[in-house]
Amino acid sequence: MYGAIFIVMSIAWAGYFDGFKPDRLDLIGGLIVMAGVGVILFWPRS
Repeated sequence: MYGAIFIVMSIAWAGYFDGFKPDRLDLIGGLIVMAGVGVILFWPRS
């Protein structure tokens, strides 16, 4: 979970403070990571 937060926040940090404009693949990668976290957190447990 912390890895996903790190990745998404690093993209946000680069965009806000460094003036780096994330491209489409950066954003898609961040969404894939967050989807993986969603699966880990919300997958039904038996």
